[in-house]
Amino acid sequence: PADKQTTTELMSRLMVEEERNKTLEQATALAAKSKFVRDNKDTRCFLCNKLGHVKRNCLLFKQEGNKRKCHFCKKEGHIMQNCFFRKQKDSHKKNVDQGSSHETQALIGISSLLNCEDMYALIGDGSDGMHEWWLDSGATEHMCHDKEIFTSLRSLEVQRKVKIGNGSLLEVKEVGTVLVKAFNGRKWIDTELQNVLLVPELEVNLFSLSAALDKDLKMISNKEKCQLIDDEGRIRVEAYRKGKMFLMCFKVERKGLSQCNVVESIVDWHRKLAHVNFVQVRNILKLNNIKFKDQNDVFCTDCLSGKQHRLPFALSKSRAKKPCELIHGDLCGPFEIESLGGAKYFLMLKDDYSGFRHVSFLKNKSEAKEKIASFFKLAETQTGCKVKTLRTDNGLEFINRNLQRLCEEKGIRHEKSCAYTPEQNGRAEREMRTIVEAARTMLHSNKLGKFLWAEAINCAVYTLNRVGCCPLKNSNSLNLWSGGECDFKIFKEFGSRVAVHIPKEKRLKLDSKSKIGLLVGYSDVTKGLRIYFPENNKVDIHRDVVILPNDTKVEVKEQVMLDFKADDIELGRVENDVIEGEEEVENQEGNITNGEEEENELPNLGRSMRRLKAPIWTRDYDMSFYTATEDQITYEEAVTGSNSAKWKEAINRELLVLRENNTWVEVPWPNNQKVIESKWVFKIKSGNEYKARLVARGFQQDNNTELYDIYAPVAKLATFRILIAIGNKLGKPIYHMDVRSAFLYGEITDDVYMSLPDMNRSNSNVVCKLLKSIYGLRKSPRCWNLKFDLLMKQEGFSRSQNDFCLYLKTFDHDKLFVLLYVDDLLILGTNLSQVDTLKEVLSKNFCMKDLGVVSQYLGVDIQQNLDKGFTELSQSNYLKQVLQRFGMQDCNSINTPIESNINYIMLTSTEINPKMVKLCRQIIGSLMYVVLGTRPDICECVSLLSRFQDKANENLYKALKRVLRYIKGTIDMTLVFSPNCSDEILSGYVDSDWGGDVVDRKSTTGYIFKFFGCLVSWSSKKQQNISISSTEAEYVALSSAITEACWIRKILIDFGFDMNKPIILFEDNQSAIFIANNPENNKRLKHIDVKHFFIKEKIESNVIKIVHISTNNQIADMFTKPLAKPKFEKFRAELGLKINN
Repeated sequence: PADKQTTTELMSRLMVEEERNKTLEQATALAAKSKFVRDNKDTRCFLCNKLGHVKRNCLLFKQEGNKRKCHFCKKEGHIMQNCFFRKQKDSHKKNVDQGSSHETQALIGISSLLNCEDMYALIGDGSDGMHEWWLDSGATEHMCHDKEIFTSLRSLEVQRKVKIGNGSLLEVKEVGTVLVKAFNGRKWIDTELQNVLLVPELEVNLFSLSAALDKDLKMISNKEKCQLIDDEGRIRVEAYRKGKMFLMCFKVERKGLSQCNVVESIVDWHRKLAHVNFVQVRNILKLNNIKFKDQNDVFCTDCLSGKQHRLPFALSKSRAKKPCELIHGDLCGPFEIESLGGAKYFLMLKDDYSGFRHVSFLKNKSEAKEKIASFFKLAETQTGCKVKTLRTDNGLEFINRNLQRLCEEKGIRHEKSCAYTPEQNGRAEREMRTIVEAARTMLHSNKLGKFLWAEAINCAVYTLNRVGCCPLKNSNSLNLWSGGECDFKIFKEFGSRVAVHIPKEKRLKLDSKSKIGLLVGYSDVTKGLRIYFPENNKVDIHRDVVILPNDTKVEVKEQVMLDFKADDIELGRVENDVIEGEEEVENQEGNITNGEEEENELPNLGRSMRRLKAPIWTRDYDMSFYTATEDQITYEEAVTGSNSAKWKEAINRELLVLRENNTWVEVPWPNNQKVIESKWVFKIKSGNEYKARLVARGFQQDNNTELYDIYAPVAKLATFRILIAIGNKLGKPIYHMDVRSAFLYGEITDDVYMSLPDMNRSNSNVVCKLLKSIYGLRKSPRCWNLKFDLLMKQEGFSRSQNDFCLYLKTFDHDKLFVLLYVDDLLILGTNLSQVDTLKEVLSKNFCMKDLGVVSQYLGVDIQQNLDKGFTELSQSNYLKQVLQRFGMQDCNSINTPIESNINYIMLTSTEINPKMVKLCRQIIGSLMYVVLGTRPDICECVSLLSRFQDKANENLYKALKRVLRYIKGTIDMTLVFSPNCSDEILSGYVDSDWGGDVVDRKSTTGYIFKFFGCLVSWSSKKQQNISISSTEAEYVALSSAITEACWIRKILIDFGFDMNKPIILFEDNQSAIFIANNPENNKRLKHIDVKHFFIKEKIESNVIKIVHISTNNQIADMFTKPLAKPKFEKFRAELGLKINN
């Protein structure tokens, strides 16, 4: 009322108004001053979305003025791509109607402090997003309804309530801190809202203007937006008008891989940071402004069991002045259990200046030189400095000519400590202890198996480089080494149980979207975590990871979860390799072998005197400890890695071939057509050749294609051996040619669309329409085969109907043969000029690589010695890889591949062990190829043992190890083709046991065939039916052998041989021979399948002649059952197998 107005009150109101005007003038002046701030190279324009300038300095803005209109909010001054309201909509998945005043209604806060009703805020019933924050000039405190976005919470000492517009009172549960990202007009900055009230029943979040002003912030506003400015004139946050209210430019990021929503204790961080000492944990957390709950008296029992040690030696006070001046090196091992990748040692190299550590994992100590050389290159690349001094001990892995030559070439001084004085290399010794203790503690803390020691060491080194002690304060080793920074939010506790998201490409619609694993480290090459999966015993890198509660169980097999003791890993020096004494074991034939049974490779609880090695099936041979091999790298890794120049050259070569063959044309994205993806495959081939191949993901094609549309034949191995035998018989060399990019010559008639290669995917509206059968398509093999077949027919070749990959051409007195296996060709001709003419024709039509006289084909080593008249086939190089793969390269040899009286029942188990089954299948699969290629001596034992692989146990694995030990002693064995072994063109031996399989009592058929005395075909196979007599078993075996003989006869006719004479087939069962020649009215044959009676037909047509042979001379006997050593070695020699000394 006018009568109550006084001069004092008027003066007070005028002073308040004057102060408000000063504040607005100051804010306006600061805002005007900020217009002339120089553009920063990291500044992004919100008009054109480019770096280097702001919107007001944008050329586009100056040209078009402020007339660009947003198609989302219908306002001028920005485009829809940069619209704040559109980003709010996308992040919350809400359909907000811009400017609808009836949804927000009147969100006007009216607050005052009372005893019980502490604050008041008048709001409506509307809601515009779960995490939207509204500016409220009446609220005295910030208010939030979502508990999950608080980083810290505390209880209230006095009960508080909030009164809303309808008069209801809402209870304030707790008060705490919320971390948001605030937009200041240029970028998003992390902002912490303190003393935020938790009001779960509140429908929106309120930002208190008065609380912001209490923080010395000032507000300037217009009808479109308002800004909060600090004392230095910097805009801290903006709010844009939405309806009749202002919406704060806040966003709250949900919890993910690298974000924590609670303040964790120093003990939790101690576990995450590889059990670094608590003093260092406090310093590093404070240095990075990370909040944590500190405790005065903290103690870690896991550190006691993993790190307790004697008092240290005094350290040297002298240090290097810059990186790479002095590198300390040491080797640790051998560990009693191999890592997942088969490593037994690890090499540690530490920079004296920065304290940066680098570890490499070795299978043998001899690999140290290569790892050190790689580190020298890495150090120079990352630091720009060259290594000047290397300091090591006197271990043989460091004192050798190779390392000495390396240091001399690079001008590196190699310092060595005195004998028996490890203190002179104390920093390396102490660092070794630190690393191993950290790894031991992490394994012990989570009760993990010792086979994960390499993962634990890798994790420890990764962590120590980022948080460990370093010579200079306020920095870490990684920063001093290469200037790298670390995000401490990524650190999780080693061994944490995690749920990993499975991409949709790797699962079916109803499959689980996640799988459980263990966190075992971090990746240096990708932004992801290393996760161990017990079910397949592999470590993969994943980004989409959720940390599970500590009580979540991860099933790990008992054999893998080995008991870990604190003293199991000894640091110390590297021990010399000592061969422990083993007892001599007598084999089942009563002979003392020249190799002993290696019982120490499997745990034997009954023999505690020996040091046991880990079971070989506790690791996966298809994976390495390292993140990725060169064969598995992605396109991004290839073009940005250390070998990017070589990979780019390989990519360019491949693209050139694709262009030259007119592989595709670029077309707009087709409607209603499926577009399959493309992929680069990288591989380093023999001879250090970098090979890049662009392939299509053919598995994405429709599966409604008929089989005959995708089938492509390949040459049979028996045909390959017959061709070799013919070349040896004729004394003619066999030539080898390879078709480069063979599939690109095949033409496709269907419309197939493929995405552009990685480097061209910026244009998402263009795809490739394929004209040629690129690698990866389902029809590519067939298209290429049809193309080659067409050319050969045009050149006058005829295709064999018994092996579709064999082509023949007959001249007046000469012949020419071609054998095709996908893109590998063998050429044999009686006239060398005709061979050269064919090479010219092939080179004119395809891009060919002439490999000369064949030396290797399909993994088989071929040695033609035409002067002496023999040819040798072997797979010794492949077998060495097999032994290396299964850890048997150093095993003792044995004379026979299988025991003659082996107990079949003991080879299976009622309880299936998936890891054992997988390992046994891998061994059998590896051996099967050599059985089919050049090693018939292990045909029967591999066939026999493969019958029990589905229920494999340790006895089956032990039997397979015996086969590998036999291979170790006969690894240089060759299959010899001599020119004049026999006058018979084709002869064979056939035999069968009777009910030899004690599990189902079925018999085994075995046969072999020789071409002019050279072994070209063999088989050992269990019969399908049970035979009630030995005669029946032998008769069934005769049927199988004659079937193979008829096929070989047709192949030889194709090669031009006269097969008028019958094929001699040797059989040792006279009753079977009699029945084969006289099957009429024999009561014992009524139950035998009719299909076997074609034997009589072949005998009567003079195709087959069955001849009796003594059992002692029946070579096929070794393909039906295990034999004792004398008989086995006798038949092996008659097969043409010879051991080269």
